[in-house]
Amino acid sequence: SNSGTKPFLDMMDQEFSQTISKRNSLGIAEALVQQFERK
Repeated sequence: SNSGTKPFLDMMDQEFSQTISKRNSLGIAEALVQQFERK
């Protein structure tokens, strides 16, 4: 990609990965709880 769109894409990546990591930590916590409840 050309240098014009790079900063924008980096910004999007940052936002996206932050959103994903928030969702993932919740998902992981839920998965752990479910595993403990199964035992």
